[in-house]
Amino acid sequence: MRACRIAKSLLVAVLLGGCSTSARQATSKPSRYVDPELHVSFQVPGGWTESEPRGTFQSAPYVARFDSPGGENTLILGQAEYAGTNCPVAASAALRSSSGAAFASERQFALKTPRGEVPAGRGETSIGNRAGVAGYFCYGQAAVVLEASTTREEFANRRAGLDGIADSLAVDVDGVQVAVRVPAGPPPMPTFFVYAVKFRGQTLGQIAEWYTGSYDNWRKIARVNTDLSLTHVPLKVGREVKIPTEIVVRRDPLPEPKPKRIAPQTSPKNAKPSAEEVAPTQPHEAPAPEGAPALPPVIGPR
Repeated sequence: MRACRIAKSLLVAVLLGGCSTSARQATSKPSRYVDPELHVSFQVPGGWTESEPRGTFQSAPYVARFDSPGGENTLILGQAEYAGTNCPVAASAALRSSSGAAFASERQFALKTPRGEVPAGRGETSIGNRAGVAGYFCYGQAAVVLEASTTREEFANRRAGLDGIADSLAVDVDGVQVAVRVPAGPPPMPTFFVYAVKFRGQTLGQIAEWYTGSYDNWRKIARVNTDLSLTHVPLKVGREVKIPTEIVVRRDPLPEPKPKRIAPQTSPKNAKPSAEEVAPTQPHEAPAPEGAPALPPVIGPR
């Protein structure tokens, strides 16, 4: 009897496990993912599957992940702590911890919600052979980012579809869904943060990495500084560099590069002087000329 009960329990566990696995399988229709704790929701394309949990004692770096049937496209939801200032930096940290990708914020805007304005934005992502788009917002004490990515080879062809997924991102406040989308209408006039080179040896790539959080943003800076086209060439001290404000993530001064330490040259111990070196003479002694006769001994009292 006991063996029978154990067999039945195992059968039930297998059936329940099969049902649970089936629940994670993709559906042909689009579905909406909702996370009440993070006040976020977004649309999951039909046919995409949610990643399996890693294990009982392991946690994934992301909040949720969905993959397309072929595995080329990926949808990742990440989150990080938000201290109340500089939402793009917090969103970049959320993306790094969830997918490891670098984030270049392109547009920042405010969303009107029943609880007031919520900072949000859009940008592009990149890591290795992958590229994508991401939308983000900061609400309460959390920065939330949704990344839709694919291979670099297919990014241009699938950009419209990835943008559509990112456009489905919404912040839920008091039962009201507010879409995290770029406001309609003509784009605002571009504004710039101007940095004046203060130290010798600074390059465009270093400036981009410090003020925008990504070395690759040097190309966007070069577009508005038409005479700058190389990332590694040192800039002249006093040269002003315009940086689009939509990609600026920090404004504190770029620190002075540390000087390279040069090890002092020390001569090896017991080194013999070269033939060109002349041994120092003793004080009050002049070297005797070559071939001079020896002086006779001095006779008499001294």
